[in-house]
Amino acid sequence: MIEREVFISEDIHYYPNPTRNDVNVHIGGEDKNVVVTVFSEKGDLIYRKEQQVQDMSRLTEIDLSMQITGTYLVVMESKTVRKTFKIIKR
Repeated sequence: MIEREVFISEDIHYYPNPTRNDVNVHIGGEDKNVVVTVFSEKGDLIYRKEQQVQDMSRLTEIDLSMQITGTYLVVMESKTVRKTFKIIKR
């Protein structure tokens, strides 16, 4: 007998991409917090922190203003969200 667990993640939408400073992330569902992990294109950990999701707008923000120009890999995780996406910083 084979068992398989399927995880269906809530949708997320992020903008602007490319960005100069901040990226806004709209997170579906009802989670109040999300863990945001950002990696450089070389795989170096830039930061990892738990961020609050605003109740009404369902938004959280990723601040890339202090980072150099390049491509970043963002991983977002919570009880109902597991998403990975690329952001271009100009």
